[in-house]
This record gives sequence, structure tokens and C-alpha cells, in this order.
Amino acid sequence: MPPPACDEVLRSFGCIKRLPGLRNRPNPSIHAFYADGGPVRAIEMRVADRKKGLRLGGQTSLDGAMPKDIDQAPTDFQAINREISAIRVEFDLPL
Repeated sequence: MPPPACDEVLRSFGCIKRLPGLRNRPNPSIHAFYADGGPVRAIEMRVADRKKGLRLGGQTSLDGAMPKDIDQAPTDFQAINREISAIRVEFDLPL
């Protein structure tokens, strides 16, 4: 693969790597809703074994920006797929 094509493909795949984190952030979680209308929170159920003990999942406020980011992710994947297809055609790469 020519170096310019390799650089373009790696850049595109770098964009792909950040998107699944949006999906995984609220999963698996307990979602806390408040009767007084406070912000919805995701209480993450992850437990990580560390050298000095256990690390329990944190809490994330599900503000208006996070759901919009999650909704935008499929559109971002589509754009990256189109970009990779264009790179394949430009450099005559096999499927």
C-alpha cells in the first residue's frame, strides 16, 4: 500500500475508534431519574480489578449533549465509510 494511502486509512480508522466509546459509556448502567426533575445520571456497573484494590464504576450526568452525540454516531460512521471507500477507489486498493 502506498504511504499516502496508508496514512489516509489510518486516519480514518482512528476516527472509527473513538465512536464506540459513545455507545459504551452508558452501558451497562443503572439510570437514575429524579422526581424533582434533576439531571438523569448513569451509574456505571463496571468493576475493575486494580493492583491496589477494586475500582467501581463512576457516575455520568446524561445531559443534553450526550444523547445528541450518540444520535450523531451512525451519521459519523456513514461518513467514515464513504471516506474509506473514496480512499480505496483513489488508490485502486482491493476490497
